[in-house]
Amino acid sequence: MTWGDFTRMLQEEYCPRNEIKKLDEEFWVHKMVGSETEQYCTRFHELCKLCPGMVTPEYKKIKQFISDYIFKSK
Repeated sequence: MTWGDFTRMLQEEYCPRNEIKKLDEEFWVHKMVGSETEQYCTRFHELCKLCPGMVTPEYKKIKQFISDYIFKSK
């Protein structure tokens, strides 16, 4: 069994779809507040680990980070 198959099976068993949907929504509206760069980056990377489909391939992750960091921080 590959690692991808194993993680998918765990996710299907222990992560309800409504919780994953909440994380996806949080990821889309995630923004930096004031000058809290460290907290923003920490949560962004946590959400990337929890929602890998939203940041795969790598250019999606970069695009999301830049758009969140630059445009939503204003």
